[in-house]
Amino acid sequence: MKTSNFAPWKGSYADLAKGYRTDDKDAIHPMDYYRIEGMGPAGAIYSSPAEMAAWVTTWIYGGKYQGKEVLPESYVRQAMSSQMVINAGLPSPENPDAYLANYGMGWMLSSYRGHYRVEHGGNIDGFSASTAFYPTDSIGIVVLVNQNGSPLPGMIRNYISDRMLKLPYRDWHAQIQTARDKARAAAAGQNQADSLARKKDTQPSHALKDYAGLFEHPGYGALRLAAAQDSLFLHSSHVTFWLEHYHYDIFRPIDLSEADAIGEDNPFRLRFQTNAKGEIDAFVFQGLQDGVKDIVFKRQAEAVAMAQNELEKYLGEYDLGGVLAKAYLRGETLMVLVPGQPDYEMVPLGNHEFKFKVLEGFSVRFDLGPDGKASAVTFIQPNGNFRAVKK
Repeated sequence: MKTSNFAPWKGSYADLAKGYRTDDKDAIHPMDYYRIEGMGPAGAIYSSPAEMAAWVTTWIYGGKYQGKEVLPESYVRQAMSSQMVINAGLPSPENPDAYLANYGMGWMLSSYRGHYRVEHGGNIDGFSASTAFYPTDSIGIVVLVNQNGSPLPGMIRNYISDRMLKLPYRDWHAQIQTARDKARAAAAGQNQADSLARKKDTQPSHALKDYAGLFEHPGYGALRLAAAQDSLFLHSSHVTFWLEHYHYDIFRPIDLSEADAIGEDNPFRLRFQTNAKGEIDAFVFQGLQDGVKDIVFKRQAEAVAMAQNELEKYLGEYDLGGVLAKAYLRGETLMVLVPGQPDYEMVPLGNHEFKFKVLEGFSVRFDLGPDGKASAVTFIQPNGNFRAVKK
C-alpha cells in the first residue's frame, strides 16, 4: 500500500477522486474534503482499489500477504470473531437467509445467505465505501463511491457476492428503492410534525449581538458565533453555518456550502441558555449525537489585553463586610485575595470587569472615582452581588 495516505487535501495526486452529494431533487453538487484529523481513526485513510485489494487479501490469508506475515494470525482470528452483539439481526421476509449482527474488532459480522461475512462500511463528506470479505470462501470485495451517503456500496457488494458465490438472483436495487421511499415518507411525516411544533412569530430573547462570542465543549472544541446585519453565523475551523431563527431562543444551523439544504428535515438545533444575570452563557447543540446527554457549549471569556500600568488603578484593599479583600499584581496579572481563600487570577473582560479564571459564574466590576482610580468593587456571584468600598 504505497500510495495510501492521510489528508487528501495535502496530496498532489493527479487522479484523486472528488466527492459529490445529491440534493432532495437528486441534482449533483461537489463537496470539499472533510478535515477529519479530530477523529482520524474513523476514516482518515484514502486509498485505491488495488491497494485495498491487497489489504483484504491479507485478511483472507490469515494476516499474510505474498507469504509474509503482516498481522499476527491470532489477532486476525480474534478480530473477525464475535466480541459483542450489535442487535438481534433477525432474518426478514425479504432476506430470510441474511441474518446475525455482531461486532468483532473493527469488523461487522453477519451471516449472508449461508456464508460468513466480515465487513465494514463508511461515509464521509462526498464518499461512501464498503470493504467486505468471506474468509471461508476466499472472496474479498471493495466498493468505493464518490457520492455522499450513497446506497451503492452495499448494493454493488451484494450483487458481486451473489455472482461469485453462485447464489440465486436477488433484486437488491428494488429493496433499497423501497426502503428509500419508506424513509422519505417517514421523513415527510416527521417534517409535518416538526412544522406543527414550531412556534410562529416568536423573537429571540436578546439582541443578536448578545449571542456572539466563543463557545467551547471539551470534546468537540471551540465554535465562534458572530452577528452580522440581521443574522447569526456559526464558525468552526472549516465550515460556516447561517443560523436560521426557529423559535424563541432556538436556531437551526444551515451549512452555507449547501444552500439548497434549507428544509424542515434538518435535525440540528442550537438552544441557547442564560445565566443568573440573564446573559447568554451556553448553547445546547441538539441532534449532534443521539443517545447521550445534552452536548453543551459553554461561553468562554475572551480576555481584553491590558498593560500593567492600566491595571494599577484597581489595586488596593476593599472592605467586604469587615473582611479586607485585596487586589494586587502578580507580574502583569491582576490577582484578588479574599482571606481564607486561594489567590484568584483575574481575566480582564473590558469596561472595568474581570472574570475569575478558575471559578465559573464569578466576576468583579470596579467603580472608578473622580481621580480615575477604583473606589469600590462589586463581587458578582451566583448567590448575589456584594459591594466592597476601597479602604
